[in-house]
Amino acid sequence: MNVTTLLSYIPHILIVSGIFSLSWLFSRISRSLGSLASFIGLFVGIIALASAALSFLKSAPNIVTLVLLVAVGLSLFLKPLKNVRWAALIALASGVVALYYASVYFGQLGTAVMLVIFMVVALPIYLVFRFAEDILHSVGSLLSFPAVAVTIGILCLAQGTLLLLGGDLLQFISQYIKF
Repeated sequence: MNVTTLLSYIPHILIVSGIFSLSWLFSRISRSLGSLASFIGLFVGIIALASAALSFLKSAPNIVTLVLLVAVGLSLFLKPLKNVRWAALIALASGVVALYYASVYFGQLGTAVMLVIFMVVALPIYLVFRFAEDILHSVGSLLSFPAVAVTIGILCLAQGTLLLLGGDLLQFISQYIKF
């Protein structure tokens, strides 16, 4: 698949992303439908973020489209992942790896030395990832708040439709609303 092929589908990506951004409405119909929409929305969010990055790198992007792709991509990507706690798992894995390499290089180590090595490696990694986790949780909570998600979804649907029709949301607003 060529990069320009993905970029030609940006209006469709905006429309699909806008529909999945309204997934909290699906959960009002059925809880399992809302969970399925949230799961599929994770992958739609990745596609939206990838197309935003490619659009930014490939050409001079339409700023409204770029902002909407990033906002809806982050919203859909972070919604199911905002409550996953990865910091402890990553810190535990890094501490175990550090213990393995310490035992390979230094041979048999005492329990106290192993505990110190584990803490020296795992604690800073936990703190850094916990900080990143908290930031992602805050951004995910803000973007998945129903009022924000609906606004982003409606704007994506409007921008995607207008792009298919040869227009732009900014042109539409400036044409019909005079400042």
